[in-house]
Amino acid sequence: MSGKLALIIGTSDYQDPGLHDLAAPIEDARDLAEALRDPAIGGFDDVMPLINAPAQTIRKSIARLFKDRAPDDLLLLYFSGHGVLDEQGQLYLTAADTERSLLSGTAIPAAFVSGEMDRSRSRRQVLVLDCCHSGAFEKGSKGALGASVGTKTVFGGSGYGRIVLTATDATQYAWEGNKVIGDAIENSLFTHYLLEGLRTGQADSDGDGHISVEEMYDYAARRVIEQTAKQKPYMWRFEKEGTFIIARNPKPRAVEPVPLDAALQAVIDNPYPLIRKGAVQELERLLNGSNAGLAVSAFDALQRLSDDDSDSVRAAAAAVVKDYQERHKVAAQPSNIAHTTQRVKPVRVTPPDRVAVPSGALKTPVARMSGLPDDVRALAESPDRTLRMQAIEKLKRLLGHADAKLAGLAFDRLRQLTDDPEVLVQKRAKDALEAFIAQARSHDAPAGPQMAGRLISGAPVKAKPAEPSRPPEPSAAATTDEVIFEPVWYWNGEIRWLSWNAYNDSGKLIVRRDRLEYHGSKTGVLVIQNVRAVSESSSLKNSWSWVKVEYGRQQAPQIAYYADGRYMGYASMFGGNKTMLEAIRQLVNVPE
Repeated sequence: MSGKLALIIGTSDYQDPGLHDLAAPIEDARDLAEALRDPAIGGFDDVMPLINAPAQTIRKSIARLFKDRAPDDLLLLYFSGHGVLDEQGQLYLTAADTERSLLSGTAIPAAFVSGEMDRSRSRRQVLVLDCCHSGAFEKGSKGALGASVGTKTVFGGSGYGRIVLTATDATQYAWEGNKVIGDAIENSLFTHYLLEGLRTGQADSDGDGHISVEEMYDYAARRVIEQTAKQKPYMWRFEKEGTFIIARNPKPRAVEPVPLDAALQAVIDNPYPLIRKGAVQELERLLNGSNAGLAVSAFDALQRLSDDDSDSVRAAAAAVVKDYQERHKVAAQPSNIAHTTQRVKPVRVTPPDRVAVPSGALKTPVARMSGLPDDVRALAESPDRTLRMQAIEKLKRLLGHADAKLAGLAFDRLRQLTDDPEVLVQKRAKDALEAFIAQARSHDAPAGPQMAGRLISGAPVKAKPAEPSRPPEPSAAATTDEVIFEPVWYWNGEIRWLSWNAYNDSGKLIVRRDRLEYHGSKTGVLVIQNVRAVSESSSLKNSWSWVKVEYGRQQAPQIAYYADGRYMGYASMFGGNKTMLEAIRQLVNVPE
Protein backbone atom coordinates (compact mmCIF):
# COMPACT_ATOMS: atom_id res chain seq x y z
CA MET A 1 0.00 0.00 0.00
CA SER A 2 1.40 3.39 -0.98
CA GLY A 3 1.85 6.13 1.60
CA LYS A 4 2.04 9.92 1.74
CA LEU A 5 4.77 11.37 3.94
CA ALA A 6 6.06 14.91 4.42
CA LEU A 7 8.98 16.62 6.14
CA ILE A 8 8.32 20.34 6.71
CA ILE A 9 11.39 22.43 7.62
CA GLY A 10 11.13 26.04 8.74
CA THR A 11 14.07 28.07 10.04
CA SER A 12 13.56 31.65 11.14
CA ASP A 13 16.03 32.19 14.03
CA TYR A 14 19.74 32.10 13.18
CA GLN A 15 22.71 32.09 15.56
CA ASP A 16 24.99 33.62 12.94
CA PRO A 17 24.46 37.41 13.02
CA GLY A 18 25.19 37.48 9.30
CA LEU A 19 21.99 35.56 8.63
CA HIS A 20 19.07 37.82 9.43
CA ASP A 21 16.12 36.33 11.25
CA LEU A 22 12.98 35.73 9.23
CA ALA A 23 9.41 36.21 10.38
CA ALA A 24 7.45 33.78 8.25
CA PRO A 25 9.13 30.33 8.13
CA ILE A 26 7.73 29.15 11.48
CA GLU A 27 4.16 29.97 10.52
CA ASP A 28 4.76 28.67 6.99
CA ALA A 29 5.89 25.30 8.31
CA ARG A 30 3.18 24.92 10.96
CA ASP A 31 0.34 25.92 8.65
CA LEU A 32 1.49 23.69 5.81
CA ALA A 33 1.92 20.74 8.18
CA GLU A 34 -1.60 21.29 9.50
CA ALA A 35 -3.09 21.37 5.99
CA LEU A 36 -1.26 18.21 4.92
CA ARG A 37 -2.38 16.35 8.05
CA ASP A 38 -6.02 17.41 7.66
CA PRO A 39 -8.01 14.36 6.42
CA ALA A 40 -10.26 16.70 4.45
CA ILE A 41 -7.29 18.23 2.60
CA GLY A 42 -3.90 16.50 2.50
CA GLY A 43 -4.72 13.28 4.29
CA PHE A 44 -0.99 12.53 4.67
CA ASP A 45 -0.08 9.46 6.69
CA ASP A 46 2.87 11.13 8.40
CA VAL A 47 3.85 14.81 8.59
CA MET A 48 6.94 15.85 10.54
CA PRO A 49 7.55 19.59 11.13
CA LEU A 50 11.07 20.74 12.08
CA ILE A 51 11.17 24.26 13.49
CA ASN A 52 14.53 26.00 14.00
CA ALA A 53 16.32 22.66 14.12
CA PRO A 54 20.12 22.22 13.98
CA ALA A 55 21.76 21.04 10.76
CA GLN A 56 22.50 17.51 11.98
CA THR A 57 18.87 16.94 12.95
CA ILE A 58 17.69 18.20 9.57
CA ARG A 59 20.13 15.91 7.73
CA LYS A 60 18.99 12.84 9.66
CA SER A 61 15.34 13.70 9.08
CA ILE A 62 15.87 14.13 5.33
CA ALA A 63 17.67 10.79 5.16
CA ARG A 64 14.83 9.07 7.06
CA LEU A 65 12.19 10.59 4.78
CA PHE A 66 13.66 9.02 1.66
CA LYS A 67 14.97 5.74 3.10
CA ASP A 68 13.17 2.38 2.71
CA ARG A 69 10.28 3.72 0.66
CA ALA A 70 8.12 2.02 -1.95
CA PRO A 71 8.05 3.26 -5.55
CA ASP A 72 4.47 4.52 -5.15
CA ASP A 73 5.08 6.42 -1.90
CA LEU A 74 4.52 10.17 -2.25
CA LEU A 75 7.30 12.02 -0.42
CA LEU A 76 7.19 15.79 0.11
CA LEU A 77 10.14 17.81 1.41
CA TYR A 78 9.46 21.49 2.16
CA PHE A 79 12.07 24.06 3.21
CA SER A 80 11.52 27.69 4.22
CA GLY A 81 14.55 29.72 5.20
CA HIS A 82 17.79 31.12 3.81
CA GLY A 83 19.79 29.50 1.06
CA VAL A 84 23.51 30.33 0.92
CA LEU A 85 26.11 30.02 -1.83
CA ASP A 86 29.72 29.25 -0.94
CA GLU A 87 32.71 30.65 -2.78
CA GLN A 88 32.49 27.88 -5.39
CA GLY A 89 28.85 28.65 -6.04
CA GLN A 90 27.59 25.50 -4.26
CA LEU A 91 24.16 25.87 -2.67
CA TYR A 92 23.45 25.15 1.01
CA LEU A 93 20.16 25.21 2.93
CA THR A 94 20.60 26.86 6.31
CA ALA A 95 19.78 25.58 9.79
CA ALA A 96 19.48 27.43 13.09
CA ASP A 97 23.16 26.69 13.88
CA THR A 98 24.54 27.40 10.41
CA GLU A 99 27.76 29.42 10.30
CA ARG A 100 28.56 31.08 7.01
CA SER A 101 32.27 30.44 7.53
CA LEU A 102 31.66 26.68 8.06
CA LEU A 103 28.92 25.89 5.59
CA SER A 104 30.11 22.36 4.82
CA GLY A 105 29.80 21.39 8.50
CA THR A 106 26.86 23.49 9.68
CA ALA A 107 24.46 23.66 6.72
CA ILE A 108 22.71 21.16 4.45
CA PRO A 109 24.33 20.89 0.99
CA ALA A 110 21.88 20.82 -1.88
CA ALA A 111 23.93 17.90 -3.22
CA PHE A 112 23.11 15.95 -0.04
CA VAL A 113 19.37 16.48 -0.57
CA SER A 114 19.61 15.47 -4.22
CA GLY A 115 21.65 12.38 -3.32
CA GLU A 116 19.11 11.17 -0.76
CA MET A 117 16.33 11.63 -3.33
CA ASP A 118 18.35 9.70 -5.93
CA ARG A 119 18.88 6.78 -3.57
CA SER A 120 15.21 6.54 -2.65
CA ARG A 121 13.03 3.95 -4.37
CA SER A 122 10.12 6.39 -4.40
CA ARG A 123 9.18 7.61 -7.85
CA ARG A 124 6.83 10.29 -6.53
CA GLN A 125 9.02 12.95 -4.97
CA VAL A 126 8.14 16.61 -4.41
CA LEU A 127 10.63 19.25 -3.27
CA VAL A 128 9.34 22.73 -2.35
CA LEU A 129 11.89 25.48 -1.68
CA ASP A 130 10.62 28.80 -0.36
CA CYS A 131 14.12 30.18 -0.06
CA CYS A 132 16.93 31.68 -2.05
CA HIS A 133 20.66 32.13 -2.00
CA SER A 134 21.70 34.92 0.30
CA GLY A 135 24.62 36.85 1.66
CA ALA A 136 23.67 39.82 3.81
CA PHE A 137 20.05 40.71 3.20
CA GLU A 138 17.73 43.35 4.40
CA LYS A 139 16.22 42.19 7.66
CA GLY A 140 13.15 40.00 7.26
CA SER A 141 13.51 39.08 3.60
CA LYS A 142 14.96 36.17 1.67
CA GLY A 143 17.30 36.06 -1.27
CA ALA A 144 16.42 34.20 -4.49
CA LEU A 145 16.95 30.56 -5.32
CA GLY A 146 16.24 29.08 -8.72
CA ALA A 147 17.71 29.14 -12.19
CA SER A 148 20.75 31.30 -11.44
CA VAL A 149 22.13 28.73 -8.97
CA GLY A 150 21.33 25.84 -11.26
CA THR A 151 18.32 24.52 -9.37
CA LYS A 152 17.41 22.22 -12.26
CA THR A 153 20.92 20.75 -12.28
CA VAL A 154 21.45 20.68 -8.52
CA PHE A 155 18.18 19.00 -7.62
CA GLY A 156 17.66 17.04 -10.84
CA GLY A 157 20.04 14.25 -9.90
CA SER A 158 18.93 11.02 -11.54
CA GLY A 159 15.60 12.84 -11.44
CA TYR A 160 13.15 9.99 -12.07
CA GLY A 161 9.68 10.83 -10.79
CA ARG A 162 10.50 14.19 -9.24
CA ILE A 163 9.00 17.68 -9.15
CA VAL A 164 10.88 20.70 -7.77
CA LEU A 165 9.06 23.95 -6.93
CA THR A 166 10.92 27.16 -6.09
CA ALA A 167 9.57 30.47 -4.88
CA THR A 168 11.57 32.64 -7.29
CA ASP A 169 13.44 32.61 -10.57
CA ALA A 170 16.69 33.48 -8.76
CA THR A 171 17.51 36.70 -10.58
CA GLN A 172 16.56 39.12 -7.83
CA TYR A 173 19.54 38.63 -5.56
CA ALA A 174 23.24 37.87 -5.59
CA TRP A 175 25.79 38.58 -2.94
CA GLU A 176 29.25 39.99 -3.18
CA GLY A 177 31.02 40.31 0.17
CA ASN A 178 28.73 42.31 2.43
CA LYS A 179 26.98 44.07 -0.42
CA VAL A 180 23.45 43.13 -1.44
CA ILE A 181 22.69 43.47 -5.15
CA GLY A 182 19.07 43.64 -6.19
CA ASP A 183 15.74 44.51 -4.70
CA ALA A 184 13.99 42.90 -1.78
CA ILE A 185 11.08 40.54 -2.52
CA GLU A 186 7.90 39.94 -0.65
CA ASN A 187 8.31 37.36 2.05
CA SER A 188 6.62 33.93 1.85
CA LEU A 189 4.04 34.92 -0.72
CA PHE A 190 4.64 31.58 -2.38
CA THR A 191 3.80 29.48 0.68
CA HIS A 192 0.87 31.75 1.49
CA TYR A 193 -0.75 31.03 -1.86
CA LEU A 194 0.15 27.34 -1.79
CA LEU A 195 -1.86 27.14 1.43
CA GLU A 196 -4.69 29.26 0.07
CA GLY A 197 -5.09 27.00 -2.94
CA LEU A 198 -5.20 23.90 -0.73
CA ARG A 199 -7.49 25.24 2.00
CA THR A 200 -10.07 26.84 -0.28
CA GLY A 201 -9.91 24.21 -3.00
CA GLN A 202 -9.36 26.93 -5.60
CA ALA A 203 -6.25 25.13 -6.81
CA ASP A 204 -8.50 22.33 -8.11
CA SER A 205 -8.60 23.85 -11.58
CA ASP A 206 -10.22 20.92 -13.36
CA GLY A 207 -12.83 20.35 -10.67
CA ASP A 208 -12.11 16.65 -10.31
CA GLY A 209 -12.09 16.87 -6.51
CA HIS A 210 -8.32 16.42 -6.25
CA ILE A 211 -5.40 18.84 -6.30
CA SER A 212 -2.27 17.76 -8.11
CA VAL A 213 1.18 19.20 -7.50
CA GLU A 214 0.94 21.03 -10.82
CA GLU A 215 -2.44 22.52 -9.90
CA MET A 216 -1.13 23.63 -6.51
CA TYR A 217 1.87 25.29 -8.16
CA ASP A 218 -0.13 26.89 -10.98
CA TYR A 219 -2.50 28.54 -8.53
CA ALA A 220 0.26 29.82 -6.24
CA ALA A 221 2.48 31.04 -9.09
CA ARG A 222 -0.38 32.92 -10.72
CA ARG A 223 -1.36 34.62 -7.47
CA VAL A 224 2.26 35.55 -6.63
CA ILE A 225 2.77 37.17 -10.03
CA GLU A 226 -0.50 39.06 -9.62
CA GLN A 227 0.81 40.51 -6.35
CA THR A 228 4.35 41.46 -7.34
CA ALA A 229 6.50 41.68 -10.44
CA LYS A 230 9.61 41.07 -8.32
CA GLN A 231 9.01 37.37 -7.80
CA LYS A 232 8.40 34.59 -10.30
CA PRO A 233 8.03 31.00 -9.03
CA TYR A 234 9.40 28.09 -11.05
CA MET A 235 8.64 24.40 -11.45
CA TRP A 236 10.82 21.60 -12.85
CA ARG A 237 9.67 18.08 -13.72
CA PHE A 238 12.11 15.20 -13.96
CA GLU A 239 10.97 12.06 -15.79
CA LYS A 240 7.61 12.30 -14.11
CA GLU A 241 4.93 9.75 -15.01
CA GLY A 242 1.31 10.14 -14.02
CA THR A 243 -0.24 12.70 -11.70
CA PHE A 244 1.00 13.42 -8.18
CA ILE A 245 -2.11 14.10 -6.08
CA ILE A 246 -1.13 16.28 -3.13
CA ALA A 247 -4.56 16.93 -1.60
CA ARG A 248 -8.31 16.69 -1.92
CA ASN A 249 -10.53 19.63 -2.62
CA PRO A 250 -12.29 20.33 0.70
CA LYS A 251 -15.11 21.96 -1.27
CA PRO A 252 -15.51 19.76 -4.35
CA ARG A 253 -17.77 20.68 -7.22
CA ALA A 254 -20.23 18.27 -8.80
CA VAL A 255 -18.85 16.78 -12.01
CA GLU A 256 -20.88 15.57 -14.97
CA PRO A 257 -19.42 12.44 -16.58
CA VAL A 258 -18.05 12.88 -20.10
CA PRO A 259 -18.73 9.98 -22.51
CA LEU A 260 -15.70 7.88 -23.35
CA ASP A 261 -14.32 7.91 -26.88
CA ALA A 262 -16.21 5.55 -29.18
CA ALA A 263 -13.02 3.66 -30.06
CA LEU A 264 -12.22 3.10 -26.39
CA GLN A 265 -15.78 2.02 -25.68
CA ALA A 266 -15.50 -0.50 -28.52
CA VAL A 267 -12.37 -1.92 -26.90
CA ILE A 268 -14.14 -2.15 -23.52
CA ASP A 269 -17.05 -4.03 -25.12
CA ASN A 270 -14.85 -6.23 -27.33
CA PRO A 271 -15.65 -9.95 -27.07
CA TYR A 272 -11.96 -10.84 -26.73
CA PRO A 273 -10.60 -10.67 -23.15
CA LEU A 274 -7.12 -9.66 -24.32
CA ILE A 275 -8.56 -6.58 -26.02
CA ARG A 276 -10.72 -5.66 -23.02
CA LYS A 277 -7.70 -6.01 -20.75
CA GLY A 278 -5.87 -3.51 -22.94
CA ALA A 279 -8.59 -0.95 -22.23
CA VAL A 280 -7.71 -1.00 -18.52
CA GLN A 281 -4.44 0.83 -19.09
CA GLU A 282 -6.10 3.61 -21.08
CA LEU A 283 -8.88 3.91 -18.49
CA GLU A 284 -6.26 4.23 -15.77
CA ARG A 285 -4.64 7.06 -17.72
CA LEU A 286 -7.98 8.86 -18.01
CA LEU A 287 -8.74 8.23 -14.35
CA ASN A 288 -5.55 10.04 -13.36
CA GLY A 289 -5.82 12.67 -16.09
CA SER A 290 -6.86 16.30 -15.97
CA ASN A 291 -10.39 15.88 -17.39
CA ALA A 292 -12.69 15.37 -14.42
CA GLY A 293 -15.65 14.23 -16.52
CA LEU A 294 -13.58 11.58 -18.28
CA ALA A 295 -12.13 10.49 -14.93
CA VAL A 296 -15.65 9.82 -13.64
CA SER A 297 -16.54 7.79 -16.74
CA ALA A 298 -13.25 5.91 -16.59
CA PHE A 299 -13.80 5.00 -12.95
CA ASP A 300 -17.29 3.73 -13.73
CA ALA A 301 -15.97 1.65 -16.64
CA LEU A 302 -13.21 0.20 -14.47
CA GLN A 303 -15.73 -0.78 -11.81
CA ARG A 304 -17.79 -2.59 -14.44
CA LEU A 305 -14.68 -4.36 -15.75
CA SER A 306 -14.01 -5.42 -12.16
CA ASP A 307 -17.01 -7.73 -12.64
CA ASP A 308 -15.77 -9.02 -16.02
CA ASP A 309 -16.21 -12.68 -16.84
CA SER A 310 -12.49 -12.95 -17.63
CA ASP A 311 -10.22 -13.49 -14.63
CA SER A 312 -7.35 -11.49 -16.12
CA VAL A 313 -9.56 -8.53 -17.07
CA ARG A 314 -11.30 -8.58 -13.70
CA ALA A 315 -8.00 -8.66 -11.82
CA ALA A 316 -6.43 -5.85 -13.87
CA ALA A 317 -9.42 -3.53 -13.46
CA ALA A 318 -9.82 -4.30 -9.76
CA ALA A 319 -6.14 -3.54 -9.15
CA VAL A 320 -6.47 -0.08 -10.73
CA VAL A 321 -9.62 0.71 -8.74
CA LYS A 322 -8.01 -0.42 -5.50
CA ASP A 323 -4.84 1.57 -6.14
CA TYR A 324 -6.86 4.69 -6.93
CA GLN A 325 -8.96 4.34 -3.79
CA GLU A 326 -5.89 3.84 -1.63
CA ARG A 327 -3.97 6.76 -3.10
CA HIS A 328 -6.90 9.14 -2.89
CA LYS A 329 -8.61 7.54 0.11
CA VAL A 330 -12.00 7.42 -1.58
CA ALA A 331 -14.58 4.69 -1.34
CA ALA A 332 -16.30 4.80 -4.68
CA GLN A 333 -15.67 7.53 -7.21
CA PRO A 334 -13.03 10.13 -8.16
CA SER A 335 -15.17 13.15 -7.37
CA ASN A 336 -18.57 14.41 -6.31
CA ILE A 337 -20.46 12.86 -9.21
CA ALA A 338 -23.57 14.75 -10.20
CA HIS A 339 -25.57 11.61 -10.80
CA THR A 340 -25.46 7.94 -9.90
CA THR A 341 -24.42 5.61 -12.69
CA GLN A 342 -25.83 2.11 -12.57
CA ARG A 343 -23.24 -0.60 -12.83
CA VAL A 344 -24.44 -3.01 -15.49
CA LYS A 345 -22.41 -6.02 -16.48
CA PRO A 346 -21.85 -5.66 -20.24
CA VAL A 347 -23.34 -8.22 -22.61
CA ARG A 348 -20.84 -9.22 -25.27
CA VAL A 349 -21.80 -10.39 -28.73
CA THR A 350 -19.83 -13.30 -30.11
CA PRO A 351 -18.24 -12.26 -33.41
CA PRO A 352 -19.91 -13.88 -36.42
CA ASP A 353 -18.10 -16.59 -38.31
CA ARG A 354 -16.46 -15.56 -41.54
CA VAL A 355 -18.88 -15.99 -44.42
CA ALA A 356 -17.49 -17.94 -47.35
CA VAL A 357 -17.80 -16.15 -50.67
CA PRO A 358 -19.47 -18.38 -53.28
CA SER A 359 -17.43 -19.11 -56.39
CA GLY A 360 -17.92 -16.34 -58.91
CA ALA A 361 -19.68 -14.06 -56.46
CA LEU A 362 -16.79 -11.62 -56.07
CA LYS A 363 -17.30 -8.76 -58.50
CA THR A 364 -15.68 -5.82 -56.69
CA PRO A 365 -12.31 -5.58 -54.95
CA VAL A 366 -11.81 -4.80 -51.27
CA ALA A 367 -15.28 -4.15 -49.92
CA ARG A 368 -16.62 -7.71 -50.07
CA MET A 369 -13.52 -9.52 -48.94
CA SER A 370 -12.95 -10.50 -45.34
CA GLY A 371 -10.49 -8.16 -43.64
CA LEU A 372 -7.93 -8.58 -40.90
CA PRO A 373 -8.78 -10.88 -37.98
CA ASP A 374 -10.94 -9.12 -35.42
CA ASP A 375 -8.35 -9.34 -32.66
CA VAL A 376 -5.60 -7.86 -34.84
CA ARG A 377 -7.81 -5.05 -36.06
CA ALA A 378 -8.91 -4.22 -32.51
CA LEU A 379 -5.31 -4.13 -31.32
CA ALA A 380 -4.28 -1.87 -34.20
CA GLU A 381 -7.16 0.52 -33.50
CA SER A 382 -6.71 0.53 -29.73
CA PRO A 383 -6.04 3.89 -28.04
CA ASP A 384 -3.45 2.12 -25.93
CA ARG A 385 0.09 2.31 -27.28
CA THR A 386 1.09 -1.07 -25.84
CA LEU A 387 -1.73 -2.83 -27.67
CA ARG A 388 -0.84 -1.13 -30.95
CA MET A 389 2.70 -2.42 -30.48
CA GLN A 390 1.26 -5.92 -30.05
CA ALA A 391 -0.69 -5.40 -33.26
CA ILE A 392 2.55 -4.71 -35.13
CA GLU A 393 3.96 -8.08 -34.07
CA LYS A 394 0.84 -9.87 -35.27
CA LEU A 395 0.83 -7.91 -38.54
CA LYS A 396 4.47 -8.85 -39.15
CA ARG A 397 3.50 -12.52 -38.99
CA LEU A 398 0.57 -11.93 -41.34
CA LEU A 399 2.93 -10.50 -43.97
CA GLY A 400 4.04 -14.06 -44.62
CA HIS A 401 0.52 -15.49 -44.71
CA ALA A 402 -0.42 -17.79 -47.59
CA ASP A 403 -3.39 -15.55 -48.33
CA ALA A 404 -1.89 -12.70 -50.35
CA LYS A 405 -4.96 -10.58 -49.77
CA LEU A 406 -4.57 -10.92 -46.00
CA ALA A 407 -0.84 -10.23 -46.30
CA GLY A 408 -1.63 -7.14 -48.33
CA LEU A 409 -4.07 -5.86 -45.73
CA ALA A 410 -1.43 -6.42 -43.06
CA PHE A 411 1.06 -4.45 -45.13
CA ASP A 412 -1.42 -1.61 -45.56
CA ARG A 413 -2.23 -1.51 -41.84
CA LEU A 414 1.48 -1.39 -40.98
CA ARG A 415 1.89 1.49 -43.39
CA GLN A 416 -0.93 3.33 -41.62
CA LEU A 417 0.79 2.75 -38.28
CA THR A 418 3.88 4.56 -39.58
CA ASP A 419 1.78 7.71 -39.10
CA ASP A 420 0.88 6.81 -35.51
CA PRO A 421 0.99 9.74 -33.03
CA GLU A 422 3.38 7.74 -30.84
CA VAL A 423 6.98 7.88 -32.13
CA LEU A 424 7.79 4.41 -30.80
CA VAL A 425 4.84 2.88 -32.66
CA GLN A 426 5.89 4.70 -35.84
CA LYS A 427 9.40 3.28 -35.58
CA ARG A 428 8.26 -0.29 -34.94
CA ALA A 429 5.92 -0.18 -37.94
CA LYS A 430 8.61 1.28 -40.22
CA ASP A 431 11.13 -1.31 -39.05
CA ALA A 432 8.66 -4.10 -39.79
CA LEU A 433 8.03 -2.82 -43.32
CA GLU A 434 11.71 -2.29 -44.03
CA ALA A 435 12.57 -5.78 -42.81
CA PHE A 436 9.87 -7.37 -44.95
CA ILE A 437 10.86 -5.44 -48.07
CA ALA A 438 14.53 -6.29 -47.54
CA GLN A 439 13.65 -9.96 -47.12
CA ALA A 440 11.60 -9.95 -50.30
CA ARG A 441 14.46 -8.32 -52.19
CA SER A 442 17.04 -10.84 -50.96
CA HIS A 443 14.95 -14.03 -51.21
CA ASP A 444 16.78 -16.71 -53.22
CA ALA A 445 15.09 -17.88 -56.41
CA PRO A 446 14.05 -21.57 -56.43
CA ALA A 447 16.14 -24.22 -58.07
CA GLY A 448 13.70 -24.58 -60.93
CA PRO A 449 12.21 -28.07 -60.41
CA GLN A 450 12.25 -30.32 -63.46
CA MET A 451 8.50 -30.66 -63.44
CA ALA A 452 8.11 -26.96 -64.13
CA GLY A 453 8.48 -27.32 -67.88
CA ARG A 454 5.73 -29.94 -68.11
CA LEU A 455 3.37 -27.96 -65.95
CA ILE A 456 3.75 -24.77 -67.87
CA SER A 457 4.06 -26.01 -71.43
CA GLY A 458 2.50 -29.43 -71.28
CA ALA A 459 5.61 -30.93 -72.93
CA PRO A 460 7.80 -33.60 -71.33
CA VAL A 461 10.83 -32.36 -69.47
CA LYS A 462 14.10 -33.11 -71.24
CA ALA A 463 16.44 -31.06 -69.08
CA LYS A 464 16.39 -28.93 -66.00
CA PRO A 465 15.69 -25.36 -67.06
CA ALA A 466 18.47 -22.87 -66.59
CA GLU A 467 18.14 -20.71 -63.52
CA PRO A 468 17.85 -16.99 -64.03
CA SER A 469 20.58 -14.73 -62.76
CA ARG A 470 20.04 -12.87 -59.50
CA PRO A 471 19.05 -9.26 -60.15
CA PRO A 472 21.33 -6.44 -59.06
CA GLU A 473 20.57 -4.83 -55.71
CA PRO A 474 18.19 -1.88 -56.01
CA SER A 475 19.78 1.53 -55.75
CA ALA A 476 19.35 3.68 -52.67
CA ALA A 477 16.77 5.70 -54.54
CA ALA A 478 14.54 2.66 -54.66
CA THR A 479 14.46 2.28 -50.89
CA THR A 480 12.42 4.58 -48.74
CA ASP A 481 10.29 4.67 -45.63
CA GLU A 482 7.38 6.00 -47.65
CA VAL A 483 5.68 3.06 -49.33
CA ILE A 484 2.48 3.28 -51.31
CA PHE A 485 0.23 0.23 -51.13
CA GLU A 486 -1.86 -0.79 -54.12
CA PRO A 487 -4.02 -3.94 -53.92
CA VAL A 488 -5.38 -5.60 -57.06
CA TRP A 489 -7.99 -8.37 -57.25
CA TYR A 490 -9.14 -10.32 -60.28
CA TRP A 491 -11.84 -12.95 -60.52
CA ASN A 492 -13.13 -14.80 -63.57
CA GLY A 493 -15.13 -17.56 -61.95
CA GLU A 494 -12.40 -20.18 -62.19
CA ILE A 495 -9.27 -18.28 -61.22
CA ARG A 496 -8.87 -15.67 -58.52
CA TRP A 497 -5.75 -13.57 -58.57
CA LEU A 498 -4.90 -11.54 -55.51
CA SER A 499 -2.00 -9.16 -55.87
CA TRP A 500 -0.54 -6.23 -54.03
CA ASN A 501 2.28 -3.92 -55.00
CA ALA A 502 4.58 -1.71 -52.95
CA TYR A 503 6.00 1.41 -54.57
CA ASN A 504 8.55 3.89 -53.30
CA ASP A 505 7.85 7.60 -53.21
CA SER A 506 9.14 7.96 -56.77
CA GLY A 507 6.41 5.65 -57.99
CA LYS A 508 8.81 2.75 -58.58
CA LEU A 509 7.59 -0.79 -57.92
CA ILE A 510 9.82 -2.39 -55.29
CA VAL A 511 7.91 -5.45 -54.06
CA ARG A 512 5.06 -7.43 -55.52
CA ARG A 513 3.17 -10.33 -54.05
CA ASP A 514 0.70 -12.52 -55.92
CA ARG A 515 -1.56 -15.38 -55.00
CA LEU A 516 -3.36 -17.45 -57.59
CA GLU A 517 -6.33 -19.55 -56.51
CA TYR A 518 -7.76 -22.08 -58.92
CA HIS A 519 -11.35 -22.91 -57.93
CA GLY A 520 -12.15 -25.32 -60.78
CA SER A 521 -11.44 -28.43 -58.74
CA LYS A 522 -14.15 -30.24 -56.82
CA THR A 523 -11.66 -31.58 -54.29
CA GLY A 524 -9.90 -28.44 -53.21
CA VAL A 525 -8.39 -25.14 -54.18
CA LEU A 526 -5.02 -24.96 -55.87
CA VAL A 527 -2.93 -22.11 -54.56
CA ILE A 528 0.09 -20.69 -56.35
CA GLN A 529 1.83 -17.98 -54.41
CA ASN A 530 4.53 -15.69 -55.69
CA VAL A 531 6.65 -13.02 -54.06
CA ARG A 532 8.78 -11.06 -56.45
CA ALA A 533 11.31 -8.31 -55.90
CA VAL A 534 11.63 -6.03 -58.88
CA SER A 535 15.03 -4.76 -59.95
CA GLU A 536 15.87 -1.28 -61.15
CA SER A 537 15.10 -2.29 -64.71
CA SER A 538 11.59 -1.43 -65.79
CA SER A 539 11.35 -4.72 -67.70
CA LEU A 540 10.92 -8.10 -66.03
CA LYS A 541 13.98 -9.56 -67.74
CA ASN A 542 16.20 -9.25 -64.67
CA SER A 543 13.54 -9.98 -62.09
CA TRP A 544 13.41 -13.19 -60.11
CA SER A 545 10.66 -15.09 -58.39
CA TRP A 546 9.74 -18.01 -56.25
CA VAL A 547 6.46 -19.85 -56.53
CA LYS A 548 4.94 -22.35 -54.14
CA VAL A 549 2.06 -24.62 -54.99
CA GLU A 550 -0.36 -25.88 -52.36
CA TYR A 551 -3.24 -28.23 -53.04
CA GLY A 552 -5.62 -28.68 -50.15
CA ARG A 553 -3.46 -29.80 -47.25
CA GLN A 554 -0.82 -31.24 -49.57
CA GLN A 555 2.09 -29.11 -50.66
CA ALA A 556 3.22 -29.93 -54.18
CA PRO A 557 6.80 -29.40 -55.37
CA GLN A 558 7.73 -25.84 -56.06
CA ILE A 559 7.43 -24.69 -59.64
CA ALA A 560 9.03 -21.84 -61.48
CA TYR A 561 8.79 -20.82 -65.11
CA TYR A 562 11.57 -18.84 -66.72
CA ALA A 563 11.96 -17.79 -70.34
CA ASP A 564 15.30 -16.28 -71.29
CA GLY A 565 15.80 -15.27 -67.70
CA ARG A 566 12.39 -13.63 -67.53
CA TYR A 567 9.57 -14.81 -65.32
CA MET A 568 6.41 -15.29 -67.39
CA GLY A 569 3.95 -15.72 -64.55
CA TYR A 570 0.59 -14.09 -64.16
CA ALA A 571 0.97 -11.42 -66.78
CA SER A 572 -0.24 -13.70 -69.56
CA MET A 573 -2.51 -15.80 -67.42
CA PHE A 574 -5.39 -13.39 -67.76
CA GLY A 575 -4.64 -12.63 -71.34
CA GLY A 576 -6.10 -15.90 -72.57
CA ASN A 577 -3.04 -18.09 -72.09
CA LYS A 578 -4.70 -21.48 -72.33
CA THR A 579 -1.40 -23.28 -71.78
CA MET A 580 -1.14 -22.00 -68.22
CA LEU A 581 -4.75 -22.84 -67.50
CA GLU A 582 -4.34 -26.30 -68.99
CA ALA A 583 -1.27 -26.90 -66.85
CA ILE A 584 -3.18 -25.99 -63.72
CA ARG A 585 -6.07 -28.29 -64.70
CA GLN A 586 -3.69 -31.13 -65.34
CA LEU A 587 -2.12 -30.67 -61.93
CA VAL A 588 -5.44 -31.16 -60.19
CA ASN A 589 -6.70 -33.80 -62.65
CA VAL A 590 -9.65 -31.75 -63.78
CA PRO A 591 -10.82 -32.45 -67.35
CA GLU A 592 -11.19 -29.49 -69.69
